[in-house]
Amino acid sequence: MERYWLAFVESIEKGWTKLELACPKTGSAPTNWKQKRMKQRKNDPLLLYLRHARNVDQHTLESTVTMYGPRIGLGLRPGATQGYVESFYIAPNGLPGPLIGSSEVRVSFEPAQVRLRPVTDRGTTYAVPTSHLGISLSSILPQHVGPLALRYYEDALAELNSILAAPQ
Repeated sequence: MERYWLAFVESIEKGWTKLELACPKTGSAPTNWKQKRMKQRKNDPLLLYLRHARNVDQHTLESTVTMYGPRIGLGLRPGATQGYVESFYIAPNGLPGPLIGSSEVRVSFEPAQVRLRPVTDRGTTYAVPTSHLGISLSSILPQHVGPLALRYYEDALAELNSILAAPQ
């Protein structure tokens, strides 16, 4: 998962660079579009974080993510005071196999997760983003914030295309 996230961060920034280079250098509408989008990239916590996470990944040894889990737990169901386990195993795929024992015992499983971590780029630390375009993020997992960033850049491209297609 980590390598996919890093590839995404690199690709999203590379895409922005190409979009920026493709934007005409003349004309008020493209110039206004570019200024608006650059301001958003500079001020939006998610977009700012992604830009600096890419820099950190490309130019330092620092990791931009932390791996958690997987975790498997055995415990008692709510209200149970005792239980027993006759057999239990972890399957080759890492998932818990069947539990043979009393019904009071339960198995919990948390899959591995890749989580974003603060990054330090050129002496400035950028916190894990908690909002995007003024809206609080419900999750800071890469698989949740990645699509938000992708949607932002898709919208930026569509907006620039409509500006360039409009009669001058």
